[in-house]
Amino acid sequence: MNKGSSIFAIIFSIILMASVPVMAIPQVQSYILGSTYEYGDETWVTNDANFTYLGVGCWEPYNNPQPAYDEMRMYVVIGVPEGQTGRIWIDGVEITGFSSAHPTDGFTDVPNPSLYNHEPMGHADYQMHYLGTVNNQYGNAYHYFDDGSLVPERGWGDEIAVDISVEGYEWVHLDAVGVGVYDDVTYVNPYSHDASYYVPEPGTLSLLGIGLLGMVPIMRRKKR
Repeated sequence: MNKGSSIFAIIFSIILMASVPVMAIPQVQSYILGSTYEYGDETWVTNDANFTYLGVGCWEPYNNPQPAYDEMRMYVVIGVPEGQTGRIWIDGVEITGFSSAHPTDGFTDVPNPSLYNHEPMGHADYQMHYLGTVNNQYGNAYHYFDDGSLVPERGWGDEIAVDISVEGYEWVHLDAVGVGVYDDVTYVNPYSHDASYYVPEPGTLSLLGIGLLGMVPIMRRKKR
């Protein structure tokens, strides 16, 4: 490669890097406390059947000027394996009425969000649960995205935390949906900011069992 070509390649690379958009903080996000970010599925994942879910409404990064006051009704869309039997509780209240209908069917105060092509549409039963309202008056929300630093970025907005318990389902998928109180605009968390629960794989349980069995001789020796 001659000198002219090398200079052109460097300039082109700089232009290409400059043209890559910086990831904006989504209007709504899903997050599970203590979960692990799975890059393949681009989702926060937990194997604990009892966990704390956060519905996050975030409008601007905290280092930006405070935006004009806004308010949003927050919901969580719960997806479970289609036709599978199980139980789910949110803050101790059992959630029932799961069906394969579109998640927002019957919710007249929720304009249809773009969930038609959003996983796991097509192989899940759904129910939608109202969480409450959030606003951007204070910097109480965080940008939950694992970019390698594991440090969430604070933003203007708010979070609603609920305790969820799962029994019987192989997996549960969670999407946050927000509806503007004053403009009725609907927001759905992107693929990169949703959350899921999965039953631990049998191999993981087997390893755990082997580890516990290994502790038996030690415990017996301590008793002597």
